Amino acid sequence: MAVELSSCQEPRTHTLRVPPPAPPPSPFKSGNIDNISWMPNATFDSSLIAAQSEEGWQVNSPMIVLLSALSVVGVVGNLLVITVVFNVRGMKTPTNCYLVSLALSDTLFFFGAIPHEIMYNMMGEWDDYLFGAVGCALLTMLPYLAMNTSSLSITAFTVERFIGICYPYRARTMCTVSRAKLIITVMWTMSILYHSQWLFLATLVREPLDHNFTITTCTFSFERNDTMYKVIFLADFLGLYVIPMLLDVVIYVKIGLTLSQCSDKIKNSVKSKVTKSEDFLLASRNGSENLCRESHVSFSEL
Repeated sequence: MAVELSSCQEPRTHTLRVPPPAPPPSPFKSGNIDNISWMPNATFDSSLIAAQSEEGWQVNSPMIVLLSALSVVGVVGNLLVITVVFNVRGMKTPTNCYLVSLALSDTLFFFGAIPHEIMYNMMGEWDDYLFGAVGCALLTMLPYLAMNTSSLSITAFTVERFIGICYPYRARTMCTVSRAKLIITVMWTMSILYHSQWLFLATLVREPLDHNFTITTCTFSFERNDTMYKVIFLADFLGLYVIPMLLDVVIYVKIGLTLSQCSDKIKNSVKSKVTKSEDFLLASRNGSENLCRESHVSFSEL
């Protein structure tokens, strides 16, 4: 009987809950694209990626149209400025040379910055970088080169105006077209050499979104908290932004004071001339009246 009862009892089952295994260490090494490989058994939904890209395009299409229009207008306008200065007689002046340098900087900025902005507005969360390693390096370098040469061009233009206004006699020998071309050539050469470091500091990196999928992004070869990054950032900020801006402010204050003093001198000169003219007219009038009185007296005596 005991055997029969035991055989009629339902067997008890015990579920052993085992925690999931820890994920394996990521094989991705940031900053080195050669040591990266796809993880095995990678599964992802390509339709989801396409849907996200399409959604990003639809949401950001007004911004894409605006950026495209701004880039077209900016590039065409700056190219027209350069064309007019080079082809119209009498336009090759020192001031216009610096304006050509500034227009070239703006054009390079549009070519370097707008493609990235349009790409980031078009691509979805899981899209790879579109322009490759060469495009990553060039499109990182060009905006820095354009902004810094623009700052230097404005400073050179400001110094040239300062000499022309405050020292007009020296400006005839110092502010020449040949000297302006030399300054612009040296400025662009030094800027290109300095900013060529971005060709080596910008790199492609594959970053994992999860354990099955990675994307390729364009970034710096070192982290933002790295000492080298801070040194480069401070050098750019102080040498190519703060110092030129302070120099521009000081020069324009000096130009304003000089023009104010010249205005006061001109007003005083005009007043003195007007006073002399009034005195002359008054003296002439008094002389005429005296002459008339004398003539009248003489005629009466006769």
